[in-house]
Amino acid sequence: MHGSARVDLNDLGSLIGWLFAQWWVWVVVGVVVLFFLVVWIMPAAKVKPSEAYSTDDREANEIALGFLQIVNQPSGPWNDPTASALSAGEKKRLVEMWGVATREEWLAGIERLVTVRRRRDVWVTCLAIRAELAGRLSRVPKSKEWAAAIIEAGGDKRDARSFVAAIEGVETQVRKLVGKDIVTPDLYVRTLDGYALGQAVALATWGVALGHADVPEAR
Repeated sequence: MHGSARVDLNDLGSLIGWLFAQWWVWVVVGVVVLFFLVVWIMPAAKVKPSEAYSTDDREANEIALGFLQIVNQPSGPWNDPTASALSAGEKKRLVEMWGVATREEWLAGIERLVTVRRRRDVWVTCLAIRAELAGRLSRVPKSKEWAAAIIEAGGDKRDARSFVAAIEGVETQVRKLVGKDIVTPDLYVRTLDGYALGQAVALATWGVALGHADVPEAR
């Protein structure tokens, strides 16, 4: 990226608030961290799964990607691929919230989440700058180094520092929750795709309860 290129970071204020307001700090480091959380932390009686369904097969691991959204709804046991605990009122709210009154709208909603929704040019650019810098330095860039690289690429100084602080703050929280032995110092956020992908998985699961698909298709 040339130094004269301008990175529009006007939305970073809302991004930062969103990062810390949502209980999604487990997912931003990607599917790997979420997998460890599901397998090692969640079974510790904090969230009871359904005894009718597995908690450790491929289907359970796939559903677990939408764990945060499914539990927050709530939709019943996280590993229930039918979201059978949704009440009529909750189904109505889901339809209104996501605009999925029809099967076509449901399919379009999932498509949007796995494509457009998970790709914010500003986020992708800033994280790509960090990854490129890490490759050159052969280590994770320090806060000042990353912010300076964003600014050099045309980013606003204040917004760049805010973005760096927000991402690194999430990384710190994840390490405290999961453990530094799992999320080691050399691991860092490379993408913010995880939250939107989790939403897509949850929406696919809810679609079964809404009558838009059967379990095999949703999975």
